[in-house]
Amino acid sequence: MIKKLIFYIDFKYISIIILFIKYERRSNYDFRWDCIISEVLSSLAYIFYQEKNYQNAINYSINAVLSYSKIGGISGMVEAKKLLPLIHLELIMIMQNTVLKAKGITRYYNDKKNKKIFHAIEDISFSVHEGEVVSFVGPNGAGKTTLLKSISNYLVPTSGSIKIMDIDLLKDPKKARRKLGVVFGGDRGFYNNASAKDNLEFFARLLYVKEKDIKINVLNALKTVNLDNVANKAVGTFSKGMLQRLHIARGLVNNPKILMLDEPTVGLDIESVLSIRHLVKELTKKGCGIILTSHNMEDIETLADTIFLIGSGRIHYQGSLEGVKKFAQVDANSTLTQAYLAVSDELKRK
Repeated sequence: MIKKLIFYIDFKYISIIILFIKYERRSNYDFRWDCIISEVLSSLAYIFYQEKNYQNAINYSINAVLSYSKIGGISGMVEAKKLLPLIHLELIMIMQNTVLKAKGITRYYNDKKNKKIFHAIEDISFSVHEGEVVSFVGPNGAGKTTLLKSISNYLVPTSGSIKIMDIDLLKDPKKARRKLGVVFGGDRGFYNNASAKDNLEFFARLLYVKEKDIKINVLNALKTVNLDNVANKAVGTFSKGMLQRLHIARGLVNNPKILMLDEPTVGLDIESVLSIRHLVKELTKKGCGIILTSHNMEDIETLADTIFLIGSGRIHYQGSLEGVKKFAQVDANSTLTQAYLAVSDELKRK
């Protein structure tokens, strides 16, 4: 905790702590060192909240309230809640709107040749909320693919739990997958001689969409990606940008609460890239949680609310773009690419 405090505190955070100290000195109980601890916990909770690192914000805010209550009894706890109104109120709302929660995800392989155990990912935990875009950034071999396959049910993790809308993905995968959309993109994945509508109806059935809902779901998905005017055209006539939008429509036919987008803008012209980014923003406005992976750092800078730096199968940092820059110790005007390059060696497997 002290390391985090040293790392995060700058002028404005020092001023927050000074205000808290002044407040404590005016209160009806004696000033003590445990007041300092309470103030530090409050400040850290606020810092993490600003950086959208909600799990740590929750932990520190709860500890701050408990710490204040120990100092001043019931009145102390009441005053503590006054100091953290935004955090407590909004975090409650956030936790109620969690669409995916992964806890302790680990996947290892037995390296028979070297007689060792290789940990592809180790003890990874995170949450995705309604309307939130999260993104994983890291070098090749960092564990991104293994993690995404694990949370999309293409790979069973060695240990850990994954819940989608409170449905256990590992215990009830069929039911959980109905709430999940997966988009891999690329030039393939459709029947070229069939129409866009027929392709999506086929995939809707594979996703266990009820027969009575298929036509309306497909129409809505095509409208969302602005392809309803070519619904009856053969997919083989589509441009690359149109195909990418059709892939996203395929991920939407089951009305998912969370959508996984893998490299959604790769190989596209700038007009198509901007179209895809606009589409992602529109989906979040409708409450869809999105997991975005991309080697295009501009996609992540533009779209991601929370960025996870992943390396050697572990999460090294999670938070906002501004938080990533602080973590990388680069200038506030730096790009995400520059921040990433500053810590890329730290993220590589040794």
